Amino acid sequence: MKLEPAPVVPRAVTEKAAEPPRLLIYSHDTFGLGHFRRCLKIAKAFNSAYPQSAILIVTGQQQAERYRLPEGTDFIKLPAVVKVGESRYQPRSLGSSFEKIFELRQNLISEAIRTFQPHIFLVDHAPLGMKGEIKKTLQELKAKNSSPALVLGLRDILDEPEKVCAAWETEGVYPVLDEVYDRIFIYGTSKFFDPVSEYRFGCKAREKTDFTGFISDGNPSSSSPAKKVGRSARQKILLTIGGGEDGMEIVYNYLVMLKELGDEINAATTIVLGPFMQEKWRRMLIAEAIGLPVRFEEFLPELAPHFEKADLVISMGGYNTVVEILSSARKALIIPRIYPRKEQLLRAQRLSELGLVNYISPVDLSPGKLFDVVYSMINDPTNKLFQARKKNPLPLDGAAKLAELCHPLLTSRGVLK
Repeated sequence: MKLEPAPVVPRAVTEKAAEPPRLLIYSHDTFGLGHFRRCLKIAKAFNSAYPQSAILIVTGQQQAERYRLPEGTDFIKLPAVVKVGESRYQPRSLGSSFEKIFELRQNLISEAIRTFQPHIFLVDHAPLGMKGEIKKTLQELKAKNSSPALVLGLRDILDEPEKVCAAWETEGVYPVLDEVYDRIFIYGTSKFFDPVSEYRFGCKAREKTDFTGFISDGNPSSSSPAKKVGRSARQKILLTIGGGEDGMEIVYNYLVMLKELGDEINAATTIVLGPFMQEKWRRMLIAEAIGLPVRFEEFLPELAPHFEKADLVISMGGYNTVVEILSSARKALIIPRIYPRKEQLLRAQRLSELGLVNYISPVDLSPGKLFDVVYSMINDPTNKLFQARKKNPLPLDGAAKLAELCHPLLTSRGVLK
């Protein structure tokens, strides 16, 4: 399917504000780094569109303090929990029961809203929050005469449609979409994947839903990376597995591949293990890499500049990583996560159909399979992926578009004159 060219989205019109616009973003953050990184991009665009605005991110992200915050932005750290299975969580650090941590998180979120008094309350990804922790707060806010605009932001793909629909039916999400949220923003395009149809939005929810395009820091690269082909031309490969809670098998298979067949691949590799990788795995992988042309990093808060320098990026299929890959126009190999949800697999398959990335299912992952694909990609002088992205561009201006869509919400609350 051919995608239409991405529309040019004007910056939100900045008008004289009656008072500084206040945006509160809630991000449950129970796995990986992606949700918080996306929130930072939204905060940056919102402040750019509405100077002097105040943005508060309420997050469970344990690594939040390691990121550079956009102007006008601060965060409140919730006690961290980690997802350990299908709808199952446990405290990440505190020696307390999940029930007590859950209650503490609820109270902190409610108090942040009461004290900060945002004009817009943007909920990232989870319509009811982690295990429904914001459902009561949403309903209370909706019942008030003077309350913030309640906005839900959803990434392009959540999971297999039948699983999402069944969960939403059981958890009571559909009535909240219809009756509680004022607007729903989807961080993608319907021509890539249409959550409105796939996840069976009701009529009321459909009417208040907009697609923003993909949430990116800026404009995609317009120039193809320099061609470096041949045994004398050393390649730069970047391998990243997000937060590092999973993905160890990808790194291990890659290192075994380099040991067995690395002479055929003239490349220097940087591997980002992630801050959440278990120490025993980290030590094992570093020991496995002795003597190989590999450099390890634990954590890089800004991956985009490293993507720009790489000839090939190997990663899992998380939303933010994929968007940054598309923005940098680099060759990319995606090896998606398939548990506890199929989100990354569905995204990788769709991108592969469009010719925008190559992907290997983790079921098929082996050193030999990795070698075949990596060798083929780094020795491809045409960069078919770059050409495909020029032919079928995905809109990567979602953060600016989201800020623009907030304009009527601020105007209706008397914030903008």
